[in-house]
Formats: sequence, structure tokens, C-alpha cells
Amino acid sequence: MATRSKRLVPVRAIHPGEVLREELRERGIKQKEFAQMIGVAPTHLNEFINGKRNLNENLAIKLEQALGISYKNWMNLHNGYVYDCKNIENRQNAETHTPVYGEMKAQLFKEHYSMKKGTGVDVQLSVILYEEDGVHYAYCAALDILGYGKTEAEAKQSFKTMVKEVITKSVANGTLSTMLRSYGWNKNQEPPKITDLISSNTELADIINNKAYKTIFKAVHIPC
Repeated sequence: MATRSKRLVPVRAIHPGEVLREELRERGIKQKEFAQMIGVAPTHLNEFINGKRNLNENLAIKLEQALGISYKNWMNLHNGYVYDCKNIENRQNAETHTPVYGEMKAQLFKEHYSMKKGTGVDVQLSVILYEEDGVHYAYCAALDILGYGKTEAEAKQSFKTMVKEVITKSVANGTLSTMLRSYGWNKNQEPPKITDLISSNTELADIINNKAYKTIFKAVHIPC
């Protein structure tokens, strides 16, 4: 699996246990029954499903044998989880050491976008969907947000959740305007075009030039 750009840091890392939980739910298999089926302690399986125990090679092999989902896919999910956790931690540490200026910071959005409180703008954003090594991705270069999952539907839902969390957090911190401007948005809250981002976004350029993908449009509400 290609190494993802350091610029792409999701809001929340997805543990492989979440994927297993949904898979068992879709197949109508209870956790206790599945634990017996693959020969692991029910408590251990529950801890894995709830993200309290990490995947190991032995469990990945058992999941492949029981569900028909390859060992490689499970390990890719695990490696992606570890990768994202580390980068999320690094981002949080960086944010912790960044000065916050309360009222001045909260005023940034209003200064750049002269809109009445409680209003906002609905924009159509390009979202690129692609698959790599059995993992589906949904990437929006205009917000630099990446959602992923074992199906296209899960990738879209992951993307939707991350967009909501990013916007909510940036509004609460008073950094929404700064964030949008850094991604090339103009003062009229218009996102940059894909063609304008390719030269500066290596992840986007890699997708466009080297991967099979399709583009959809998602309506996103930008508040103030």
C-alpha cells in the first residue's frame, strides 16, 4: 500500500475492531458465537472489537479463515490505524503548543467572512473515491480530509463524520477562516478547483495520475 502523505491526518483513527463489529452485525453473528468459532476468549474478542486490544497476525489469520476477508486486508487496516494514531498524536501535541488568543481568534471568521451570526453557506465539494489494497477511500482536497473503510459506503460515512468533526472543532476554536484560507478558499467561501490544487497537493496528484478513481459531489454547510 502506498505511503500516505503526512498532510493527511484524520480526526479519528478507525480501529480494525470497528470493521469486525460491522461485519458480524451484517452477517447476524453474535460476538460470543464468533469467539467460539475462531477459538479465542470472548473477553479478548470484545476488547478487540472495542479498540482495547490490537490486531496481531494470529488473529488476522483466524479472521481470514472465518470470514473470507484476507489476512492482508486486516493487516492493512491495522497498519493504517497505527499510522493514523501516531499522526493524530503528533498533531495534538503541535496544537497544544500553539498559542490561543481567545477573543481575537474567535473573531477571525467574522473578519474574513462578513456574514450574520447563525448563517452559513452550502457548498458543493468534489470528493474523490478510490480503492487501494482492499481499502476504500473518500478524499476531499478542498478540506484535506480523508475517510476510509472496507466498503465505499463506509468510506463515505467516515468522510461525512470527519467533515462534521473538523468544522465543529474549528468553529469552536475560532480557526475556521484560517483553515479554509490555508486550503485556498477565497473570501466568498468558494473552494479551490481540483486543477488549482494538483501542483501543491502531492496526495491529490498521486490519486489523479496513478489510481483508478471517480469523483462525486457532496454538499457541505460552512457555518459562521
